[in-house]
Amino acid sequence: MLRPKLKPRASADAYELGSAHECADRRLTTQLNKIFAVKTISLIAHELSFKEDWLRDIANEMEPEDGLIWIFSTNGEEFMAFSQFGVENLQNLIEIHRDDGK
Repeated sequence: MLRPKLKPRASADAYELGSAHECADRRLTTQLNKIFAVKTISLIAHELSFKEDWLRDIANEMEPEDGLIWIFSTNGEEFMAFSQFGVENLQNLIEIHRDDGK
C-alpha cells in the first residue's frame, strides 16, 4: 500500500505510524522499555549520605509507577531498586521527610 508523502512537521519527535502490516513490512521496531539500569537503595543511601533504613521507610510510600523496582534473587533476597525516574521521585520524598531526621 502506498502512502502519500507527508510534509515535514515542525516537531522532530512527531511520527506517523502505519498499520501493523505496513510496520512489519518496513521492519519498524518500537522501544518496549526505556529502563536500562537501576540503582539499589544501598547505593542511593551511600551516594546521598542517608541511612538506608530511613530511605527504605520513605520508599515504602512509592509504587512501581513511581520508579520503584523490586529485585529478587535465587536465595530469596529482595532488594529495592530505582530507575532514574524513581531516584528523582525518592529525592522529592526525601525533601518532604527531611525534617524527620537523617
